[in-house]
Amino acid sequence: MHADPLWQASSWSPWQASPTETLGYVGLFTIGLTILGLSTWKTDRRALLWGGLLALALALSLGRHTLLFQVSNSLPGFSWFSHPGRWSVVAGLWWALLAGRGLEQLDSPRLGHWCRVFSLATTLALAVTAWTLVSAAAKTEAFYQRPEQAAHPTLLRAGYTPDDLATRALTPATELSRLLAVGLVPPVLALGTLAFIGIAGWPASTLRTRPGWVLLLVALDLGACATTLRPIDFTWAPYTPGQSSVILKRLSRTPGSRVVGPLGRLPMTVGLASFDNQSIPNTRLDWKNRNRPGASTAYNWPTDWWPVPSPSRRDTLGVHLAHFPSRMSESDLELMKWTGSRHLVVAPFGPQPQSSQPLRSTGPIEDFNLTRLRHGPDMAALPDADQYTTWALPPGATTARGWFLPLDPSSPEPGTDPSLERQLPPSRRNTAAPLPVAIASDLGERLELSFHCDQPGIVVLTDQAYPGWTAFRTRDGTQPTPARVETAWGQWRMVRIPRAGNWTVRFEFASTSSRLGRHISLLSLASWTALAGFGWWRRQDKGAPIHSGDNPELQSGVAPSGGPNLPALHRTR
Repeated sequence: MHADPLWQASSWSPWQASPTETLGYVGLFTIGLTILGLSTWKTDRRALLWGGLLALALALSLGRHTLLFQVSNSLPGFSWFSHPGRWSVVAGLWWALLAGRGLEQLDSPRLGHWCRVFSLATTLALAVTAWTLVSAAAKTEAFYQRPEQAAHPTLLRAGYTPDDLATRALTPATELSRLLAVGLVPPVLALGTLAFIGIAGWPASTLRTRPGWVLLLVALDLGACATTLRPIDFTWAPYTPGQSSVILKRLSRTPGSRVVGPLGRLPMTVGLASFDNQSIPNTRLDWKNRNRPGASTAYNWPTDWWPVPSPSRRDTLGVHLAHFPSRMSESDLELMKWTGSRHLVVAPFGPQPQSSQPLRSTGPIEDFNLTRLRHGPDMAALPDADQYTTWALPPGATTARGWFLPLDPSSPEPGTDPSLERQLPPSRRNTAAPLPVAIASDLGERLELSFHCDQPGIVVLTDQAYPGWTAFRTRDGTQPTPARVETAWGQWRMVRIPRAGNWTVRFEFASTSSRLGRHISLLSLASWTALAGFGWWRRQDKGAPIHSGDNPELQSGVAPSGGPNLPALHRTR
């Protein structure tokens, strides 16, 4: 199964897998060398150790499909690996050691026999595996359905033409022969090469004397498979989105603001922020009862107790409004104001906002380069695929990323403390006079807010309350004091202001896990460097020659006992 988009819905999604997570495949030649290395377990006990560690790493890389991963994930430290496929990187070390041990066995007279047996057994295994996977895919409805229109850009990037999308019934069932041919060509060629080596006599003898040819075969095998798993298109065009796109140029006139629309991270190239999470929330994960730092709830309810997953509520601007602006409501407009989002970009063929909304339209804008940057040149060549529409809030609308809300800590009114609320207040509720707060500096991992207040309250920064953020507050130029970072309305950062005055609140990202990871990496680097230096020193010390000044017999000019044939033991220390 390779990276063709037709395979995605029927062969990858049912297994909750992705072609970009196939890091565990090392090639048929490497597997064959590894088997040769394991065959030396009777004479080299290291092969047993490496084989056991390889099996352990591969079992962990399969994630929830094995009981071992579920047990290990409950242990301290193992739960840090959010993607089980990354364990295949650990397995790569044992693959390499065993394959190197097998490379030393190429001088065996039975090499030809091993190649024939391995090619035959692997061919049978490949046939059974392909038949099993195709049979499982044929039981899904997606195997007989055409891809949705949202998948057309991916199909165009994969090599399909606009005529194919318009005239052909592109389904895995109708394209099965071609899909199997593309996916099976690399392994079949590799197995054919191994069979030829086993049948003919001279290639085996060449591999024994020139192991570099084996490395070349491994590189070709992995390279051919990589083109089917992760196709890469190299282009030499300069990447300057801020200069080539008309819409990005226009949006750059309001630096520091946010943009709503399906543009991904492209607005960041001109100094703007965007909502780039455009995926459907994972209900299995987001409905789980978990506690966020600084979050508190009333009546001991779970912090995520809500009929809709929290990313869907909090990411309304990135998922709902970015793709369905026609469903905009008053609450969505309030959310745009709270998050400092002044502009809305509607993609080609997207539904437009209703005329009753207080948004101003600048009319359709042709931006071929923006479509090319988003989906590639093939998608940009489709009719009307470069027609965008931009919308903006009225000039009098106040938008900001930081807000100050007056709040009396001694007698708070019900529904006024954002740390106890799970949703932003609806537009019909008059929040107590929120005041916009200016951002003094924004360096990514360090952000400062400066403002003046006449009474106690809270300052809210409408950025993600990701674990690891710390805060310091300064009043009237005094020394900064640490402040607790709480979550406002379930997701944003919030700091309490105890009294009136001129305040500066500084947020800094200092994640404990990131700091611990740096220390572990530095300690590991220092340990490996020390071990390498110690090993080099030991080899130099054992092989150092004896100087004449160190031996009285050599100083006197008399041959040492044992005659002129001095043993090697006396010549080295």
